[in-house]
Amino acid sequence: MVGEWCELNVLQQQNSASGTIVTASQWQKPRDGWSTCNIDASFYEDLGLTGGGWCVRNAQGRFVAAGTNLIHQKLATIEGEGMAILDALHEAIARGWTNIVFESDSKIVVDAIHANHNGVSEFSSMISYIELLLQCNSSFEVKFIKRQANMVAHTLARPAISWSSHTLFTLFLVVLNLLLLLINEIC
Repeated sequence: MVGEWCELNVLQQQNSASGTIVTASQWQKPRDGWSTCNIDASFYEDLGLTGGGWCVRNAQGRFVAAGTNLIHQKLATIEGEGMAILDALHEAIARGWTNIVFESDSKIVVDAIHANHNGVSEFSSMISYIELLLQCNSSFEVKFIKRQANMVAHTLARPAISWSSHTLFTLFLVVLNLLLLLINEIC
């Protein structure tokens, strides 16, 4: 099974190199000198809460840091996904990290960030703020990935309700399930 996944990844990389656009179904290591920050949101509608999670890994696929955030507000799906991206961007800026590809499984939010469209809604204001942060940090990129390739962030976002409003995980504090997912995603 692992061999099949590795063969599929090689095929996807060959298709990508030939100009064919292929979205990976499994997490991919970033290019040399870069890190990847996977991001996802979670929603607790009955409680009026929105959670988010992010995980940074380097070019070798090694864990750097992860975090969660719990917002005491019921947000729309696109707003929650945008807030999760903002949280990860703020953490990266605060820590002085550079060369990061922020990956989200929310195509609507990622497309909005790349569209450079202005509006007057709260969502439009959030997207404008994300765009401004990206302009000020030219070594940051945002891209869309499939949910299957975003399982570490998805796993972090779901239990955000169990931790304080903002939690940072270093290598020594990574929960076992997250560690197992990290190991399983690397061929």
